Amino acid sequence: MRHGMCIADTKFMGNLFKKSFMPLMLLGLLTTGCVPQFEKANGDLMVLDSSSAEGLLSKTSTGNQSLGDLTTLRNQGYTISYLSMSSSDIQSVNGHNGGGYKISGSAITIYVSNGLASQEQAHVIAHELVHIKDDLEVDFYLRSYPYVSTASQNFVSTYKTQGVNNFDQRVVSYVLGTLFCTEARAYSRNQQLANEGLQTNFFAKGSSLPQFIDQAYIAKFGVSYGSYANNMASWCLSNSSMTQIQGQLVW
Repeated sequence: MRHGMCIADTKFMGNLFKKSFMPLMLLGLLTTGCVPQFEKANGDLMVLDSSSAEGLLSKTSTGNQSLGDLTTLRNQGYTISYLSMSSSDIQSVNGHNGGGYKISGSAITIYVSNGLASQEQAHVIAHELVHIKDDLEVDFYLRSYPYVSTASQNFVSTYKTQGVNNFDQRVVSYVLGTLFCTEARAYSRNQQLANEGLQTNFFAKGSSLPQFIDQAYIAKFGVSYGSYANNMASWCLSNSSMTQIQGQLVW
């Protein structure tokens, strides 16, 4: 679901961007290892038959990339299940319209709105698989940087009461940068699918993607990338993996 808009401190974010600027890279470094996840909502959950959605994914090169990610996760020992839940339940938790995921040990559950057509289900699955893969990479990477993980968790838990300006800018940059990049990478997968013919009414944002992420995800922290959003999206997508992104965001 789209998060409510907050008044953005664009001057503060611009300073973050400039201070985090990496030579030879055209953008700011800001993040969170906090990918939106879904807890079990109130209401009925039904096992989803994903065969139609996966069949649609198999017809595109990008979709086959998503199916390859699915196979890789299974080969790594994860079990993948799909559950269908009502749109109202999905909108009651912290995530976008359409779906979400939960990782519990070696069990991964992908939630899909029960009101979606097969092509939209395919987009949900592809989108969430990017998040899942990135989330696991972040988790693994931060094992070597426990102080980053602790500082990030503290920021996410207390920024509403302490105010973003009172935190170490490196922490804010890491959290917001990771968050921006996870969304840019997931929605980019949807855009690629749409470009290859798998249509969607929800997930393909085109040239408005940077502003969408800024408004729907970053603004909830009371800040904004503003005019730097396009550069941030370009930088996120110029990196080949979330591990590569983490290597430039941690301190």
